[in-house]
Amino acid sequence: MKLLKVFVFILCVVCVSTPLVFAICNGNNSVDGGMSQTNASNDPYSSEDFAKCIEERDQLLENKDYRKAFSYLRTLCEKYKDSESCNLTYSTYFAMQEDSVNVSPSDQNITLYEVLYYLDLGCKLNNYDSCIKAARLYEYGSKPGASSQVKGYNVAYDAQEAKKYYKRVCESVSDNAMDACSRVVELSRQNSNVPLADSFVDNLVKKLN
Repeated sequence: MKLLKVFVFILCVVCVSTPLVFAICNGNNSVDGGMSQTNASNDPYSSEDFAKCIEERDQLLENKDYRKAFSYLRTLCEKYKDSESCNLTYSTYFAMQEDSVNVSPSDQNITLYEVLYYLDLGCKLNNYDSCIKAARLYEYGSKPGASSQVKGYNVAYDAQEAKKYYKRVCESVSDNAMDACSRVVELSRQNSNVPLADSFVDNLVKKLN
């Protein structure tokens, strides 16, 4: 009988806590049933909530539930300023494409430009992997007239934007700093009609040579 009571108690805890964690990690500060605040201090984004969201995010990614995981990544990136979650939106987006071959991008309601938004947030939080990914999306984006260009689901080629992100990495202590500097110089050479801070590029050329 005691064992049954313990089992029922655990079941109740799981049933109550799961929707609460889901609500918190999807940017909602309240759930049905009169539970309005996530903690006693009225701070909707406590360190305890953060840890639960990270745990749930990792579990969802492990289980390949990419669509739900992406909603957790949104909140962790925007609300909790977790730069790694911002960075993970990139790989999760592409994993979602591979996992949903028969689902068109429009049905998924997530575009590469949304991913770029989160990568930009991650880059501003000094996650240099996010900067590199954003730079590459612009560097290898579709050029005007490309048959693969689909509005919102293929990023347009933009050398200036690519250089902006590479420059941030170039000026950092990242292991990829030297490679990023090389890309700034190369893109400047390819697009010499649209110069980027000539003195900056000139100094890079001297450094790289």
